[in-house]
Amino acid sequence: ALPRGIQVQKSILVAGFMEEGENKKLHAYKKGLLKGFDWKKIQKTCRRVYFIASDNDPYLCGADQAQILQDRLGGEVVLMSGEGHFNVEKGNTKYKQFPELLKYI
Repeated sequence: ALPRGIQVQKSILVAGFMEEGENKKLHAYKKGLLKGFDWKKIQKTCRRVYFIASDNDPYLCGADQAQILQDRLGGEVVLMSGEGHFNVEKGNTKYKQFPELLKYI
């Protein structure tokens, strides 16, 4: 938790999620992260929020999840086409630097 009076200027969530989805392998991992959030406090504390998502994320962290987060926090959904999960493990080496992210920092 942030100390009282601290204001976050900007948050950028990449491939964020709010639901476990259909991939059973990810349930244990996601369940630990989906504990209750104080949405009102997050809204008051953070001035701008960006949710960067891909339209074909194989781990179910795509546009629908970004929309759920935006519905709770406001902010802007940035939908990128055909980018998968924004990781280098699948051979997409451009995410060593993530040039699209620079637009929002």
